Amino acid sequence: MARGPGFELAEKIYVKVPINREVIKSNQYQNNFVIYTKTNRLSTFASLSDSRFAGNLRRFLRCVAICREYASAGVIYALLTHGPANCVYGIEIVPDEPTVPGVIEEINDRTMSSNDPDATIDLRNYFEITNVTGQIVRFEMNAGRNVDSNFIDDILIELFDANTPYDRPQTVANFLNYVNDGDYDSVYIHRSPPNFVVQGGGFAFSNLGVHIPTDAPVQNEPGISNTRGTIAMAKVGGDPDSATSEWFFNVVDNSGGNASLDTQNGGFTVFGRAIGSSMNLIDGINDLPTRTVNPALGAPFFIDADSLVNLIVILDANTIDVYPDENEDPSVLTFEATSSNDALVDVSVNGSELNMSFPSGQNGEAVITVTATDLHGNDAVDVFRVILKTAQTINFSLIPEITLGDPPITLNATASSNLAVGYRIVSGPAIVNGNIFTPTRVGSVTVEAFQNGNDSFNAAIPVQQVIQIVSNFHRWVNAFYPNPVDQNDPAVSGDGVDMTGDGISNLLAYAFNLDPRIFHRDLLPAPNFDEANRLTIDFIRDTRATDLNYRVEAGPAPNFLQTIAQSIGGSAPSGSGVISESGGSTTRTVTVSDTVTAEQSQIRLMRLVVTRD
Repeated sequence: MARGPGFELAEKIYVKVPINREVIKSNQYQNNFVIYTKTNRLSTFASLSDSRFAGNLRRFLRCVAICREYASAGVIYALLTHGPANCVYGIEIVPDEPTVPGVIEEINDRTMSSNDPDATIDLRNYFEITNVTGQIVRFEMNAGRNVDSNFIDDILIELFDANTPYDRPQTVANFLNYVNDGDYDSVYIHRSPPNFVVQGGGFAFSNLGVHIPTDAPVQNEPGISNTRGTIAMAKVGGDPDSATSEWFFNVVDNSGGNASLDTQNGGFTVFGRAIGSSMNLIDGINDLPTRTVNPALGAPFFIDADSLVNLIVILDANTIDVYPDENEDPSVLTFEATSSNDALVDVSVNGSELNMSFPSGQNGEAVITVTATDLHGNDAVDVFRVILKTAQTINFSLIPEITLGDPPITLNATASSNLAVGYRIVSGPAIVNGNIFTPTRVGSVTVEAFQNGNDSFNAAIPVQQVIQIVSNFHRWVNAFYPNPVDQNDPAVSGDGVDMTGDGISNLLAYAFNLDPRIFHRDLLPAPNFDEANRLTIDFIRDTRATDLNYRVEAGPAPNFLQTIAQSIGGSAPSGSGVISESGGSTTRTVTVSDTVTAEQSQIRLMRLVVTRD
């Protein structure tokens, strides 16, 4: 039969104190580890000859025996040896930390529309069991009426599985097998030495004195310290790998001292801990009077020594989820919510989902209080506000394409609240000032209309429009090639296409305001001599054609031409050869003359170059 832990001394203890502000140093002296504080050398422990020692000091460990009082400062390491193989391992300490409901993140205040549909919040994103990440097992006990003044009837156990820092895979799997098979249902606490352990998992109320069926023994997985509140496997003395179904809760710190459960019999495998207020119930059980009815069984409890009805029994052992679901299955946490103004914001909870509805459809503010409570009555509370305002929408009419160079346009979006609408450029070549929209070059512009709301109205959902900024050439193509197929066919409407064979491409026809479908060769600008016997050229430019660039070059040979005048993007011409410009606001005639006379050069060339951005 598996026996609970006895009282044996640890075989060997090695202790190291790391360097930090609290403890000055640790030192290896003549193959010993020596403990120092700021002023005193405490003790020297067993000789160190195993080079593997340093490699095992990787985690936060706890010093036992003489140095236990320093462990709470978090500065002591311990390494223990056990067994015939003298295997070295470290002892991990499970922190003494809260394991009760807590708030992960506060629920933000919410501004909503009074005519919105119902809203929901997943409370699993905001509440938790603090510091608990492993699977939880619930022991539903019959002990609350006798033990705990608050009538706590549940022991909650966090198992050290792969979701925790202390993973004990084989032991956890073994324990869960018994739980899931129902083997612990009706099992009673059969051993409870005062101020030591509370042990069960071996005998059922339905068949007193007969051990429950067991699975094959599980391999020992020591290394977590048997501190108060932890649960460990019981086993046969002298056989580290003999644990089957029995377990015990450490009522006190049994890691060292006379108990030395971290090292005795290969170390007792800790595989979980009591969470919430479970230790109140466990302590109460440990304080109950006991009577030994069979030395082989340990000490069953008898409140009434002449009756068996007062045995402390596990009525049901089961795994349990942290959060409730919509089916109202048992869970560690339950949620409830209240509203300071039910007529304005009505709240209800379905599983882990907070539902909010707005029955009155009126504006105002309500304070919502959400409480998460565990099976022991511990709770966590979060409070947030719901502010209801009237919804508003934006109407932003479609905008036709805009020709670059045309006057700026006025944007005219409106809000259903009649509040002023603002505008911003999301992307593209344009600027907006107030409601005046000005494109800066050809391209696609996304402009957004917004209204940020006020005390009565919520911010409107922004509305975006995409505005195409096209060139004068695009407009020119549409005018002379009305067929949309031709407009999008570069073989018809492309810059370099000459539809009539007159040598005038679409680009030149566009630049000089000619119909590309008519033969116009005699209408091209050509240089002549002026009165000063200089080459001179006259050409017409359209000030709206901001995508066009004109350049006049002159020189003695094609490879030696120099720019003497230019007009970039619809700007006024400049350069040494510019003589004059005249005409209306959109159509202007430019006269450019060479800077060299015919007498000064036997050969002189001049050309006009037109390009489009």
